[in-house]
Amino acid sequence: MRANLSRRIVSYFVDALPILFIVIGMNNLFVGTIISNSIENYEELSATYYDNSDILSDDIADLRADVESELITEDDFQTMSTGLYEDFWDDNTEEYNAVVAHLILTMTYGFVAFVSIYYLYMLILKGNSFGRKLMGIELTGKVTWFTILSREVIWKHFFWILFLIFITFMSTIMTVPLLIVALFAVSGITFDVALIGFSAKKRAVRDIMSQTQVTYKGVNYPF
Repeated sequence: MRANLSRRIVSYFVDALPILFIVIGMNNLFVGTIISNSIENYEELSATYYDNSDILSDDIADLRADVESELITEDDFQTMSTGLYEDFWDDNTEEYNAVVAHLILTMTYGFVAFVSIYYLYMLILKGNSFGRKLMGIELTGKVTWFTILSREVIWKHFFWILFLIFITFMSTIMTVPLLIVALFAVSGITFDVALIGFSAKKRAVRDIMSQTQVTYKGVNYPF
């Protein structure tokens, strides 16, 4: 009998959280420094960017206070604030690029490191991780190094991240509100949750594509 949604969710978090802490710890210990050093003058550029961002925020707040005090009109506020933003971006292009590059590299490291450790962890335990054992479930079916790679890396984490990238990209084209982006950014996970929790067969895409399934331990019923 295939495992229900709640057990699969809890088992994932039991397995994923320690790995996440390891990745964060590695970043704090040495990876973060390596990333910063790979960007020329990053420390200076980032410090300047954040300092100037604070100044911009203060200037915008002062303008808003002037509107509330009726010293300037709302139209004046819009015109003046737009000018401040334009000047900020003109003066801080290099600094902004450095901050964004650092963010992208950090996120890429985090994702690759997490998925790599997670895959090795699952590979060593042949898919029957501590989280699954704790919840009384197990991975059954055609369990090989390739099917573990398929289900745990490609059709789980890469599937989720591709949804996130797609939704974020579409939001920049269609000017979608941030709240809507946030709701759909996790749609890859939501899709999995719907299939496992509400479909008759309780099988996610990764179960189908890898010819494996998560069942209750010791139960071999074909449903």
